[in-house]
Amino acid sequence: MRAWITGGGGMMGQHLTKFLIEKGYTVLSTYYQPTTDIDELHKDCIKMQCDMRDKEKVFSIVKDFQPDHIYHLAAQSFPTVSWEDPWYTMETNVMGSINVFEAVKQFKPDTKILNACTSAEYGFVEPHETPIKEDHALNPLQPYGVSKLAQEKLAYQYFKNFNVKSISMRIFNTTGPKKINDVCADFTKRLVEIELGINPEKKLTVGNVETRRAITDVRDTIRGFYLALEHGEIGEVYNISGEHLYRISDIIDILRRLVNFEFTLEADPKLFRLTDEAVIYGDSTKFKRATNWQQEIQLEQTLKDMLDYWRIKLKSKAIFLDRDGVINQDTGHVGHIRDFKFIEGIFEPLRLMQSNGYQIIIITNQAGIPRGYHSKEEYEDTTKYMLEEFSKNGISISKVYHCPHLPEDNCPCRKPHPGMILQAIKEFNINPKDSWMIGDKPSDIDAGRAAGCNTLLLKSQYHNENALTNLSEASKIILKNNNL
Repeated sequence: MRAWITGGGGMMGQHLTKFLIEKGYTVLSTYYQPTTDIDELHKDCIKMQCDMRDKEKVFSIVKDFQPDHIYHLAAQSFPTVSWEDPWYTMETNVMGSINVFEAVKQFKPDTKILNACTSAEYGFVEPHETPIKEDHALNPLQPYGVSKLAQEKLAYQYFKNFNVKSISMRIFNTTGPKKINDVCADFTKRLVEIELGINPEKKLTVGNVETRRAITDVRDTIRGFYLALEHGEIGEVYNISGEHLYRISDIIDILRRLVNFEFTLEADPKLFRLTDEAVIYGDSTKFKRATNWQQEIQLEQTLKDMLDYWRIKLKSKAIFLDRDGVINQDTGHVGHIRDFKFIEGIFEPLRLMQSNGYQIIIITNQAGIPRGYHSKEEYEDTTKYMLEEFSKNGISISKVYHCPHLPEDNCPCRKPHPGMILQAIKEFNINPKDSWMIGDKPSDIDAGRAAGCNTLLLKSQYHNENALTNLSEASKIILKNNNL
């Protein structure tokens, strides 16, 4: 089976891509202005940029890829943005959907489409009217809701007139790992920033903590999408909503149990909105009867997973560099400025990696100090000169770590031991899985691997076999590996 996921660069698209690949699908995930890191998309999917407003691009995808299923998630989905730019919202959500329906009509009429819509189509609902059923009046209150209602009605029209097979899902509050700009994402990100020392103020900024929301984990929601196309009735509209109502204060209480520090709350008047519904809660009975879908993941687990996601995401990535033979010519225990000669062509690849988000950290053994080839002060003067030259060339070195011990001392910081790298990882909140150790000796590579980093070996007088020519070649591999 072949599935095209539009909006693959969003939270739901990321999770759905992984889910379908694990089901054995061939998956094309397209994105445009993604809200998540597209490098996190499953490695086995086909990735492609696609602006849904581009009719020719949409047509060519359907014609060439021939999807059995289309999960149409792509949208401008932020209500506030829809007020600021209603034109873009309508073009993306309405015209983009027309492009999908027309492409299927012309090139793959047996394709099934999951049409992702929203509870915002209902507009303001009084608490006594909840849980909201599908036959409730549709009175959206902002351009986003209007655009999704139009998308839903277009799906119905194309089904009735041209037998374009689709099912529309009115999605209620959904959150989970990779989510941004909702209360759970904002709270969990802020708490991890506090935990990592990024934000020293131990407080959460809140609005009305008494509003109530039924919240669904994204992994339950995307499983519902799959079940809809497997068992749902073509042409139908279904609510998909959580079953349990939570006050914002309940979410905060759960989070207090999940972190190991105290925090305070600070009310922000700008977060109190007159149009905020007291309750948002949908009735999913119709969908459950059609598909046997059930909400499985509890909110506490969702919040725990979101905290864990931010703990990884907010860690930085780094390039760890050996010094002699990688940065400067290795003439043996270089400890004097007069002997320090930069290897030709190293500044440009380092600027390139730095511009793509990598910290640059130097990891160097300095046995020349205890052996008396140069003093500690001479080493420090040489380091100062090196850092000044890097700065003149637009490169910021986060830190230089050096081990002043002899090999026979067997200290944990001297390479091939990972001590210096592990210290940097802790000090700079670095994710080793996204980081690289580049060296010209096997001991550099051993240290990098022991610290959990990726590694690249450069040619040198010590090792030439299966090694890269220079730092420029290494940078190309790193950036290609990360799709940068």
